[in-house]
Amino acid sequence: MNASLSLVRPSARSFPVANAVVPGQTDSASKRFRLPPFPGRMPAENPACRPHPGQRGMKGEKNNTQPTSADTVVVLDFETTGLSPDLGERPIEVGAVLVEAGRIIDRFQSLMNPGKRINSFIEGYTGISNAMVRKAPPCAEVMAEFAQFIQTHNLVAHNASFDQKFLDAEFGRINCQRQGDFACSMLISRRIYPDAPNHKLGTLVGYKRLKSDGIFHRALADAEMAAHLWVALLGDIENRYRISSIPFPVMRKLARTPKASIDPWLWQYSRSHPAQGMK
Repeated sequence: MNASLSLVRPSARSFPVANAVVPGQTDSASKRFRLPPFPGRMPAENPACRPHPGQRGMKGEKNNTQPTSADTVVVLDFETTGLSPDLGERPIEVGAVLVEAGRIIDRFQSLMNPGKRINSFIEGYTGISNAMVRKAPPCAEVMAEFAQFIQTHNLVAHNASFDQKFLDAEFGRINCQRQGDFACSMLISRRIYPDAPNHKLGTLVGYKRLKSDGIFHRALADAEMAAHLWVALLGDIENRYRISSIPFPVMRKLARTPKASIDPWLWQYSRSHPAQGMK
């Protein structure tokens, strides 16, 4: 597996809308990608949150079962008004990419109106202003659309505990429950790249010489960089430990395995799984 992703153009159902940064453009000339608005009022049980028989994704393929391979995931990132939804903080932007067999095949991005003022620190940190979110759709509408995008896929984020808290909190507000599990690229990077200067996303992108547009702290840009990092991690693990295909639960276990135990555990896994191990 290559350490960098092959890029596929956004699907025909990705719609250009104003208010998200694209490299080399101002906010007024930029685009974001979203599904069509969620129709009607939010139901008591949100049908957007659960796949139905024959339900199709943005690119038209059926996707009714949860992929088990670690190279097929949704990598996501939130920008928020603060550190914790338990303190009343809300998302102001979500960005995500769908990675299938190690390739980005679709993207999702939207600003959202959090229903509260963004403080000056967050404005400076993200570049997202109160004026930008004032006319954005509310969080509930965006989260319903996002549930359709992720469907049953497993999820990846850099510092996943942060993004998981906000996703679960916002899904809870619309009577939705995610079906995929989370894995953290930061925790796994600490175990696979112990010699990196630190394990911030921007540092690791430079350390591994991964594709980057140089934009940080915007949701879609960070999600794409995290996706490149995730595929690099998979490729390095496969090559180093002679594993031909890594299941997603193995990556989750890596994130919880003590650093000193990573080498023996992965070599043992390679030897005990002949279907995945390479001679």
